[in-house]
Amino acid sequence: MDDDLTPSADLLAQLDQDRSLLVDLVAAAVEHVDATACPHAGLCPGEQVADVLDDTDPDTRDRLLRLAVAELARFGYAAPPRYRLTGAAYAALNTRTTPSWPWPAGGDRA
Repeated sequence: MDDDLTPSADLLAQLDQDRSLLVDLVAAAVEHVDATACPHAGLCPGEQVADVLDDTDPDTRDRLLRLAVAELARFGYAAPPRYRLTGAAYAALNTRTTPSWPWPAGGDRA
């Protein structure tokens, strides 16, 4: 049963091909950083990746960009950092201690 939310088969096939190309490009960028110890890691994808992107038609490049942004969002790229505290860390935070030096504004806490 098809509905308005189910992508068409040709759209799913295109997405699968785009994702495969994106995976290949990311793997090549990782290989470049690992093999050459590129000092611009995170900025430089490597000459091979740059050449492939330059030779890619604009529509495919736009689809790859949209897919990359969607994948980064899915993996929480823009999420604030999360801290995972152990039980001992919570216990330390919950323990009231008096510092051995006076607080700048007086009193016994910040």
